[in-house]
Parts: sequence; C-alpha cells; structure tokens
Amino acid sequence: MKIAMKGRTARWMSAALLLATSLCAFAESPNLCTEKEDPVFACPLENKKLVSACALVDPTQKSGYGYLVYRYGTKEKIELSFPGKPMDFPRVTSAIELVDDKTAEDDQLLRFRNGKISYVVYTASSYKFDLEGVAVFDGYKLLSNIKCQPNSADVELQENFMESIGAQLQDKDEALRFLKPILPDSSVIASQKSSNTAGK
Repeated sequence: MKIAMKGRTARWMSAALLLATSLCAFAESPNLCTEKEDPVFACPLENKKLVSACALVDPTQKSGYGYLVYRYGTKEKIELSFPGKPMDFPRVTSAIELVDDKTAEDDQLLRFRNGKISYVVYTASSYKFDLEGVAVFDGYKLLSNIKCQPNSADVELQENFMESIGAQLQDKDEALRFLKPILPDSSVIASQKSSNTAGK
C-alpha cells in the first residue's frame, strides 16, 4: 500500500510539474525581441501595442548578456527600435530600483534617452498598487503613460542586474522626476522630496 501511494504521489507531482511548466510557457508575455534576445521588460499595452526592452544573449559576457534595445509597435510593424546601433546602449540607458521597506513598495525603471526624449519602462508595486508600463517624456514633461494590460508583464529590471549588463545607474533625484508623474498618489516613494527641484 505504501509503495502504491508513493507511486501515485510521484505521478501527481509529475503531472503538477508538467502543468506548471506548460502554464509558465503559456504565460510568457508577447514581445518584440528576436530569437537571440531575452526580454528584460515586455508586455502588451492597453493601446494594443507591444513594448519590449530586449537584451542580447551573449555567453562571452560576465552577465550573460550584451546590448539593451527598446522596441515599440506590433509584431507586424515595429514603430521604434532604439538605439539604432544597439551597441551604443551604455551611453543612452540608465536604471534604478527604489525600495521602501515599510510599505513593501518596489519601483524599478529603465530609461532610454534619445536626445530630449526619454522612453521609460517601469514597474511599481506595494501593498496598495501593482502596475507596469511605458512613459514617454520630453525633458521632464510627461507626454504619455501607457500601462501594461493587467497581469501581462515579464519584468527583470533589478538595478544590480541592469548594471551588470551595462546600463548606467540613474541618479535618485532625477529618477524621482520621472517616477512622480507616473506613480499613484498612494506611492510613498513618489512623495519623497527631491534635493534637486530646479530645472526642466
């Protein structure tokens, strides 16, 4: 009887593992990355477009990844791929992760700078909210903020991981100027005062 139960338990566990693996594969968010790239951020947006930040898989690099590139559009038509020369990414990308332990708020952003225009993919979560999306800025002026469809994002934007790939670390005061317009009023991090409030 014990042997039979062990065999049955093993079969149940195998079936559960197979189901979980299938669900994970099914749940992978659609993205605009190539077969040689992994998405570090990807989701279908509320406007029915796709946004992706893709990292080239490169086993020769310590992090396992090469360049970072931002893409926006659809599978049929990519409307923007930046930077045009992906290997230029270190001079146009920056990342930061801001955490508040009391509220369990964890905000992460990856910014691509194209002249005065910034494309910011972000994730923000706490006890009170959970959101991901892409915001576009002209200087520090918010032009658009398009959220991901609920429960649809693939995200790997941890600051130490982004830095290991080659993204610069974003200055906290400057990061707050991008985060404050897109975070909800209940955000503790958005309520923090920046020591640099001048300029545009």
